[in-house]
Amino acid sequence: MKEKALKRYWKVYKIFFSNSVSYTAQFRAENIMRIFLNAAWILSLFLTVEIVFGQTNNLGGWQKSEVYLLMLVWVLADEVWGFLVGGNLQEIGELIRTGDMDFRLTKPISALFAISVNHIQIRSIMRFFVDILFIIFIILKFNIHLNIINIFIAIILLLAAMVILYAFEIVISSLSFWTIKNDAIYELYGRIFQFGKFPLDVFPKTLKIIFLTAIPVAFTTYVPTAALFGKWPWYGTIYVFAFAALSLFSALKFWNFALKKYSSASS
Repeated sequence: MKEKALKRYWKVYKIFFSNSVSYTAQFRAENIMRIFLNAAWILSLFLTVEIVFGQTNNLGGWQKSEVYLLMLVWVLADEVWGFLVGGNLQEIGELIRTGDMDFRLTKPISALFAISVNHIQIRSIMRFFVDILFIIFIILKFNIHLNIINIFIAIILLLAAMVILYAFEIVISSLSFWTIKNDAIYELYGRIFQFGKFPLDVFPKTLKIIFLTAIPVAFTTYVPTAALFGKWPWYGTIYVFAFAALSLFSALKFWNFALKKYSSASS
């Protein structure tokens, strides 16, 4: 039964993916423009690093080369998130307002899954590879030596961070069953996550705790990058996986609770 369910979900995902590819392919010129704009934005981040290190030799104990990679991982994490989920969960409020949530709930698959992969941001895949090229450039420019084991740990920590971020968005989106519109929360949420491009060490102790618990800013960039340079302890890795599992479990429980508060548009 589980195997059949997985095949059904995989089939649905492939349909959503195919539809997203077809939609993106209609705007080739815009796609190229967005790639160039993304590259220009990354260069502006590089300029920020140069300005900061024109005044100091390190930032919270991080060298310039390390901060360069930190910012690039921040950009890379955003693209990974865009490909996996993107802004799909933010549409829940609109689905409730229009009554389209009924349509999602009557399908023989999880409504949360269907909403999460409704539109896959293919452009994020394109920009992902551009970001990788920038990372390779920085590694070569600064002659950075990375341990294969640290690279592997950084990758799995980044994936765990996506789970944490997903759980966090599920909770925020679930509030739409009461508030309908969550634009203000998402705007604040987006602004706070801008702090992710800075080393966690530059923040006061209270903010460090908050960014590693209630508002998971540090998980998506600081933690994987710190692991890349061997700055993240082994017990911290265990903490990330445990936090990811607990966050997802709690978020799904809250989602199911929120669904019970939903009044069907047809009722």
